[in-house]
Amino acid sequence: MTEPATGSASWRYTFCDLLTDDPIAVLPLRDADLTETIGEAGPGRARVQLDSEHARVHDVWGSTTPRRTICYAQRVVRRAGVEVAAPVLWHGIVWGRTRSGRDLSLIMATPESYYAHRLVRWDRTYRRWDDARMLRDVFQRAEATPSGGLGLRYTDTLAGVVSDRTLLAEDLRTVLETATSIAQGGAGLDWRIRPGIDPATGRFTKTLEVAPRLGRVGVPELRWQTSSRGRAPNEVIAYTYEEDGTGVANLVVGLGAGQPPEQLRSTATAAQLGINEIALGWPLLERQYSGGEELKQQATLDRHTLGVLAAGYGAERRVTGLTVRGDLSPTLDRYGLGDEVRLDLDDPLQPDPTAVLGRVVTRRIAPGQPGRTERVAMELGET
Repeated sequence: MTEPATGSASWRYTFCDLLTDDPIAVLPLRDADLTETIGEAGPGRARVQLDSEHARVHDVWGSTTPRRTICYAQRVVRRAGVEVAAPVLWHGIVWGRTRSGRDLSLIMATPESYYAHRLVRWDRTYRRWDDARMLRDVFQRAEATPSGGLGLRYTDTLAGVVSDRTLLAEDLRTVLETATSIAQGGAGLDWRIRPGIDPATGRFTKTLEVAPRLGRVGVPELRWQTSSRGRAPNEVIAYTYEEDGTGVANLVVGLGAGQPPEQLRSTATAAQLGINEIALGWPLLERQYSGGEELKQQATLDRHTLGVLAAGYGAERRVTGLTVRGDLSPTLDRYGLGDEVRLDLDDPLQPDPTAVLGRVVTRRIAPGQPGRTERVAMELGET
């Protein structure tokens, strides 16, 4: 994270060609609603008022062509009228648009969505490959296809876990499905396509980040509270605390390559995670995980099966809709996907004051505009 830049903030929306990132127009969007999430596509919506003076002098229709253009949203901070910072906080491909009267409504999604429309059209066998390297290799092969490259850049962080896997063109799986499968194996991986600006050229960039965990931990400023005397500046606007046990199993049976009775099998239990709830009187909950023909090694299947079991526990308790002011400290440019944040539950309806730690797995931004305060809604996952 860069050092905070204090001053007034506004938003700038630049539309570019999807494949080349050549700028086409800067448009005055209204009612923007921009979501990003780890390992998935995040939706975005906004509208352009076609009869506004700014819109009339720009190529609104050409710069928002569905499937051909991408929007980069920058939070511009000015001090004494001088621009001091303009980080790119969201980017999204224009997938659709609707004209209603004077308004042109845009339907967008982050670049991860593009890979739901790309197939793995090659055969590839990985033997003891690091999982992060394997995931990057899938994207690099997709990028090498003519007219199929978004100009991705890559980080080089390794997962520290090696696996065997076979990809077959005849399976016709999407690149997004394949990436999700790799990321969910074993202890799991975080990945996202992060927007940015090349400091040397000033051009927009898209970087595939892959790591055992994205984000930071233990940052003191990333803290909000549900109530306070006199309303603290960082008091929470709204939140929802959920507990959902329907996705939890304390025993998972994993199936790999082959056919019964020789089919590869694995069994994972909660005790392997140090959770001894069965001994404490909790009921047995079972589920099946099918890894498919690509999981041919016992150790790989074992990691995936245990990963599925751990993911169920990790998703059982979560805070959703944690809504805060984006223009108050910590401002929304000070935290991002994967960061650990703290929520102090100290309102009268909470049995006891409780501090909840969670990491940001989804962030939904409502940029500020005349008549609307900048807000951020977050979904928190397990730290």
